[in-house]
Amino acid sequence: GLASEDASGLDLDKKTLFRAFSGFMLGDILNMLALRNRPYEREPGASDQAIARCRALIERSLEQGKPLLWACFQCRKIIAALKVDRTDPRPRVLILGEFWAKTTEGEGNYNLFRFLESEGAEVVTESVSDWLLHQVWRAKWSAERRESLVKHDEGGSGMGEQRNPTLAKWTMMAVDRIFRMVFYSYARALGLKGYRLTDHDALAELSNQYMDSHLGGGEDHMEIG
Repeated sequence: GLASEDASGLDLDKKTLFRAFSGFMLGDILNMLALRNRPYEREPGASDQAIARCRALIERSLEQGKPLLWACFQCRKIIAALKVDRTDPRPRVLILGEFWAKTTEGEGNYNLFRFLESEGAEVVTESVSDWLLHQVWRAKWSAERRESLVKHDEGGSGMGEQRNPTLAKWTMMAVDRIFRMVFYSYARALGLKGYRLTDHDALAELSNQYMDSHLGGGEDHMEIG
């Protein structure tokens, strides 16, 4: 749909789309670094200031078309300079639920992250990148189910004879692999360690006994898994 006439007011070439998705990934990684460091900072507010500086650097790189990895390495130095004390371990609290509430900080979820931190917790939340990978998985899974139905799948969102479900499946598999490679490259550059994006095949298999994977909508089975 991005290439349709409805989007003619935007220059959505491949480079622009790549940098847009890079922006999602970098925002996720910076949020994770903030959540990991904030509960242990020696100087209150230091983590927020460091992340704000990093966001400005990346924002400038995106606007001016400069190399994003160079901005990441600069951010890594800023974050590495934070003074933290991890000798007082805190319980890690995972936030699940409605997509907006679990990914935003502020009034959208009644400042839940800050409240939990004030009560002595380290907050863990899902990333926008993981949700995007879930959407890719859904497209791949749907194509797999329709490979034998091409001639009989003329519905509004069906494959029909004009589309190749096998090609769609392999395309989504390639998108998943490339997305992960780029994400981990940015994570290494920014200094995020020990984080792994979700294996959505495993998640679907685990949760299928509680919510059939044929049921779509929202995050589907993702929350249950």
